[in-house]
Amino acid sequence: MPSPFARTTTFVLSIAAVLSVIPLHHPPTAMAAGSGSSGTGTSSGSGTSSGSGSTDGENIEAQVRFDAPPASDGCVWETVSGIDPVTTEVGNAATAQETLFFKACGNKIVGYQWIRTDAPTRVAQSAGSKVSKLVPTLLMRTAPPSHQMVVGISTWFWVPQLVWKPISVTAWIQTPGGPVSVTTTATPNKLIYSPGDGHSAVSCAGPGRPWSSSIGDRATTNCMYAYKSASHTKPVHIYNTKMSIQWKVTWRSSLGIRGSLPSITTGLPMKVHVLELQALTR
Repeated sequence: MPSPFARTTTFVLSIAAVLSVIPLHHPPTAMAAGSGSSGTGTSSGSGTSSGSGSTDGENIEAQVRFDAPPASDGCVWETVSGIDPVTTEVGNAATAQETLFFKACGNKIVGYQWIRTDAPTRVAQSAGSKVSKLVPTLLMRTAPPSHQMVVGISTWFWVPQLVWKPISVTAWIQTPGGPVSVTTTATPNKLIYSPGDGHSAVSCAGPGRPWSSSIGDRATTNCMYAYKSASHTKPVHIYNTKMSIQWKVTWRSSLGIRGSLPSITTGLPMKVHVLELQALTR
């Protein structure tokens, strides 16, 4: 079998700061709006936000930040048992639920805070958009290489192990009770190969097994596909294929709340030539 085809794509990572408005109600309530809200402060090129907050009636303007939150003070947030969430009006006819949390440092409760239950979710969604930009572009590998695939001979496909790792972003907001942080993580779930010959895509768990000449032609892998017809049967003489990674996206907050977001799929197209070998007999 020919040697694998390697292609490397350079990518640049960047994180932008997002400012949000955090309304406080009676009793004080912290929430985080999504990206695009107005706020105070300035944005620096390093990807962090800075600036003082301000108050306007019952509202306090604060910031959702994407740099590292302040070091933990050893305290934890917990929901107050026996207290049902309350519903409040937000804007025109919109409603939101607020849950009472307490902050405990050791065995001592140091404060209480009503926090909108959608606050961590909305911070997670904002962080999720940052995660999607950090997910690396694929470094595709196939054996045989893309220009020498053969009908009836299984094509191995894989990505380097260095790509197959979780990517995380932590966002946080400052509340009267201290910072509330949310960490959103994208974890690679499966590798997908769309052959482009009219058949359904095939997928496998993990990054796939790299092929090398020392393995031999009879070895197998869970990430492989065998073409049934040559690409010269198509008008352009190629198959437009695509290799993708599906990423599972989850989030967890310092309040003990966790959840999931829609999965992310990243991939790159690839043009392949599939040859047909014919044997002559006497």
